[in-house]
Amino acid sequence: MNEQGASGDVTRNLVTGRAVIHGSVIQANRIEALNLPAYEPPRPRQVPPLTRDFVNRDRELAELDAAAAAAVSGQGPRIVLLSGLGGIGKTELLSRWTGSDHHLRWFPQGQLYVDLEELRQDGAADVCAVLRDFLLDLGVHPDVVPHERRRLSSLYRSVSANGGLLVVVDNAQHAAEVRGLVPSTGLLVVTSRRLLPALVARDGAHPISVDPLDERAASRLMAGLRRAQPSREDATAREALPEGASVVLARLCDGMPLALLTVGEWLAARSHLDLDLDETLRSFGPERMLTAVSGDGSPSMSAILDMVHAQLPASAQRLYALLGAAELVSFTTPLVRSVVGDQADDAVGALYRSHLLTGTANPGRFRPHDLVRAHARALAVRLPEEERRSLAFAAAAFYATAAAHADRLTLGEARFRLQEPPGPLPPGLFETGAEALDWLDGERGNLLPVVRAAMTHERYDEVWRLCESLWAWFHSRRPYAVWRPVQECGVEAAQWAGRRDAEIRMRNQLARHDYHKGLYDSAEQQLSVAGTLCEVIGRPVLSGMVHETRGLIALAQERHADALPLFRQALHANEQADDRHGVTVQTYNLAQAHVAAGDFAAALTLLEEAADRAAGSTMLTRLELVRARALRGLGSMEAALEAAVTGAEQSAALGWHTKLDEALAFLTGLAGDADTAEDSRLRRACDAKLRELRQIVGAVPDGD
Repeated sequence: MNEQGASGDVTRNLVTGRAVIHGSVIQANRIEALNLPAYEPPRPRQVPPLTRDFVNRDRELAELDAAAAAAVSGQGPRIVLLSGLGGIGKTELLSRWTGSDHHLRWFPQGQLYVDLEELRQDGAADVCAVLRDFLLDLGVHPDVVPHERRRLSSLYRSVSANGGLLVVVDNAQHAAEVRGLVPSTGLLVVTSRRLLPALVARDGAHPISVDPLDERAASRLMAGLRRAQPSREDATAREALPEGASVVLARLCDGMPLALLTVGEWLAARSHLDLDLDETLRSFGPERMLTAVSGDGSPSMSAILDMVHAQLPASAQRLYALLGAAELVSFTTPLVRSVVGDQADDAVGALYRSHLLTGTANPGRFRPHDLVRAHARALAVRLPEEERRSLAFAAAAFYATAAAHADRLTLGEARFRLQEPPGPLPPGLFETGAEALDWLDGERGNLLPVVRAAMTHERYDEVWRLCESLWAWFHSRRPYAVWRPVQECGVEAAQWAGRRDAEIRMRNQLARHDYHKGLYDSAEQQLSVAGTLCEVIGRPVLSGMVHETRGLIALAQERHADALPLFRQALHANEQADDRHGVTVQTYNLAQAHVAAGDFAAALTLLEEAADRAAGSTMLTRLELVRARALRGLGSMEAALEAAVTGAEQSAALGWHTKLDEALAFLTGLAGDADTAEDSRLRRACDAKLRELRQIVGAVPDGD
């Protein structure tokens, strides 16, 4: 027979006749009166105390407070799921949260804590052992604690009904491991290295994601660690890390507290040395950060990520391998579908739930943490050579096809290209030229790693094809930082592939970069080699490209007498090749040269001729902007305003940021001319159009 009083005392009569009583007992021959002391069950306080520096986490602390208050009042879920990558600081966050005094009011029965990782064998945690320990910690006598799971759960529910109880379960892997640990009154807080959808959907857990520290908080933690180190000159003094150094080191650690603490310990061990920032950065990179171990016995980031990776499904492991083999900075689902197939969404979801990825400002684009990228690279090195080659090829082929479609959507089908039309556009990428340019902007961090990986595995045709297709992006957005190294790979790939025609195009595109940056001598060096190759292969349209770029350089240097014949040569070369689009482009360039030389009437005649040929193409936008300059030169200010506004609106619709910048600058100059001429009506019209355009298009990103 079992009896339990309202106070929680338990009495059990055994078959042997021996009684086991939990609570106060007194025995006597005759009792006249008896006063028993009230039984006070123990109030456990088991969550580990905070032993490390703690910064920020205000959002997470506020969410925990709100969840606890709602649970205690019966107005909210009784489970909180705190998920984040290993080493992100989940346990430290709970230590900080449970250290506050109001927990005594919310959870008068105390707080229980268990780390399931310590109890897990062959992937499974012994929940019965957890329940036994919890009952003992709550003051239940060992002889009363049953062995069967059902009876353990029943007794746990009874004992935890006596007051508010906080239960913290660390390192859960499955919802089933923690369902039986919810107290009858109080709150269960579960930490996990991945989001547990079943616990949220089925059990109503309130999810809180613990993300890497932002740069400011990470810098504060790094600076605090440094201040805790004694300086060489005075053991009582505290030496602060320079502000710039703490920011750089915090960024290097990707906001991971474990990595930050590892660096802090490394610095502390060398406090007797005068280390500058360069020395520190040389000693710590993402790869070194992976294997570094802190002095408190915490596992390295590499060991943590190894465990997470081992638990991923096969599709997610293949995606992880792709991230490492192609060294991707970010990715979209269409790329994953091209490599993983129908399980792409499951693969992305598994990585996201494991907190290996973060979202970005662009919907549908994901970014691995920097340390995750380093770990993926380390794992990719250990893959069989054929598998690495296959992944690098798959990435290069995807980008070559997608960029070819972006090029055609942006500049039209009529433009001369060396490569054949691409295969089908991967679904879900983009539909318009402006969307294609935005997609390429989002991929700027990936293009160079993908190209270099493809070069390593001798996929030369994919490389030069990809580089050729990027011209539309450069023309419209000017991604200077990425353009030169990518196009240099394009030149080398064309050489290895034995494609002299592709090498000419790659060198010409390199020269365009240098021309726009004002590096005219460097541009001429590329054009000199390209010109020699043109003489060897004898393709007029390629010679026309070289003449065109030389003409643009002459125009930029105000050598109008040189620019006009160069553009005429380019025009003649395109006429020889019967390239209608090329003829339009070179007529446009001739008109630019005439405007620069002050022959505005001749420029307008050429522009009318080019407009007839360019009907229905995006070249009309560029023609309008030059026409506006010619009209301004002739003093036709209102007509110039109309042409410039048309060009600006079309540039905005096409996503051509460089041309839009050009149009807005022209309108600003036109307003200045009107102000000088005291034409207040035109000035007001210019100002109004400028305000309207800027409101429509918003901020226009500059080329880097």
